[in-house]
Amino acid sequence: MAFIGPRPERRFYIEQIMAKDARYEQLYSLRPGVTSYATLYNGYADTIDKMLKRLELDLYYLQHRTWGMDLRILASTFLKIAGGKKF
Repeated sequence: MAFIGPRPERRFYIEQIMAKDARYEQLYSLRPGVTSYATLYNGYADTIDKMLKRLELDLYYLQHRTWGMDLRILASTFLKIAGGKKF
């Protein structure tokens, strides 16, 4: 597991997400992470619609990831947690 990367999902939900958007498989090219771009901007996903939105954000991260982006995600996560935000 990495610090930054898409949050792992349970198989039950992966199958539902894949039925609506097969691009989920692209996330397998990244190691799962403790925090992610999608977690910062989408929060906890408890519905399929939120999971599909999270997928869009994770795919954006996959296409645009850099060391700088990872540092911003890590710093933003720390600041949000220190500020009392719950994901």
